[in-house]
Amino acid sequence: MIVLISFFFLFQNNAVFSQGNIIKWDKDILLSWNDFKEKKGAKVAYSAIAIKLKPLVSTTKRIKLSIYAYFDMSKSITGIYDDDVLNHEQFHFLIGELFARKLKKKILSVPKNIFFNDRTQFEVVYKENYEAYLSYQKKYDEETFYSVDKKAQINWEIKIIKELKEYHKYSNLIIDLIK
Repeated sequence: MIVLISFFFLFQNNAVFSQGNIIKWDKDILLSWNDFKEKKGAKVAYSAIAIKLKPLVSTTKRIKLSIYAYFDMSKSITGIYDDDVLNHEQFHFLIGELFARKLKKKILSVPKNIFFNDRTQFEVVYKENYEAYLSYQKKYDEETFYSVDKKAQINWEIKIIKELKEYHKYSNLIIDLIK
């Protein structure tokens, strides 16, 4: 018997997941201004970054999930083409990957039977991670003043890279829970 997990959560309100405009996070991929498909006249940049939690297998004895950060080109906006700002946006993408890894760690740290007994517990864990993610992104922007404060930007880059390394063992896209 197959039990369905009925969620496709995103760290982006009302996001539409269209594969052609998506860049999955990869350590070797750097964003470019060409990846920002929506152009504005104002001096702004916005990266539409989300975390996808997608069930691959869901039975009474096995839950297999794909969890990854992605950049949605169709929803990312720019009207500025400054290298420092692009670097700042790249680190927003890295923060997305960091919180995808944190979500994987959290799911793996919860006793498996909780998820097998109540699939809505994925939503609880996801929402906790989502709130922390939003807070972290906001703090990053505020403390770096959107990349203007160069010293703060460098300090945040060091912090984010250090945390990514700490969560390296959660960089695999797939989580496999077996009862």
